Amino acid sequence: WIIMTSIRLFEELLHAQLYAKYRPTYPKDLLNRICRFLRASGSPQHASAAEERYDLAVDVACGSGQSTFFLASKFRRCIGVDVSKRQVEFARKKAQEKGATRDVEFVVGSASQIPLEPAVADLVGCAQAWHWFEQPGSFYDEAKRVLKPGGVLAVYGYGNMILENKESNDLVSDFYWKTLHPYKHANRRHIDELYREVVLPFERTERHDFSMGVSMTLPQVIGYLSSSSYYQGFIKSNPESIALEELQQKMSDAMIRHSPAPLQSGSNELLVKMSFPLFLIMGMN
Repeated sequence: WIIMTSIRLFEELLHAQLYAKYRPTYPKDLLNRICRFLRASGSPQHASAAEERYDLAVDVACGSGQSTFFLASKFRRCIGVDVSKRQVEFARKKAQEKGATRDVEFVVGSASQIPLEPAVADLVGCAQAWHWFEQPGSFYDEAKRVLKPGGVLAVYGYGNMILENKESNDLVSDFYWKTLHPYKHANRRHIDELYREVVLPFERTERHDFSMGVSMTLPQVIGYLSSSSYYQGFIKSNPESIALEELQQKMSDAMIRHSPAPLQSGSNELLVKMSFPLFLIMGMN
């Protein structure tokens, strides 16, 4: 197969490791919303009534497997598919570390070439990746092909972080829109717009907009920013830059000014509270 249907920005192993380490975990509420939509298909073949576990989920453009492992609690078998061999290898190692190799597997494939037989999946999921597909129509066709009748395509993700501390939030916003923006891939605008233009080609669809609250240490916030595709582009063009280190110091100073307890500059004790806007778009086959 010639796999050319996604923009390949996540090939580097270090980038995969950063993404797996610092990206937030999706909340159970998101998975519950997907399962409610699956139940609405009315097909008893999909799940055991006693435990509500479905047969098969396919996570397309799975990357390091973050979403694949997330889905595993509701599916007897999860298959992560990614165009990058390095990402697949990294995800397989994570599955071994988690002792999840019987329930979760990872294979090389693409959004337009999912290596599965027709009508086998209860769910085709795509987390934080739709905007990298060069041909979304081919992805929709493949999703319809591998889904069972009544199966669900779920496209989901999250937008930019919103920090509780306004001064820190303004610093991060300036870093994003001023320092990194010239290095942001044009497709990243779809995340900024929370996938508002995504319309799935199914008769029955739903869109959910909600949010998740997250707390990170300040170094974790900096790690999260370093895992973005646009920061990776920035640092390749500016290898000597200390912009991220400077941002961390400014955020530390800002948070200390607003902390009720005395803390020293650069302290790792600083806990950053934030929220992410979540979006979930679903269609029933």
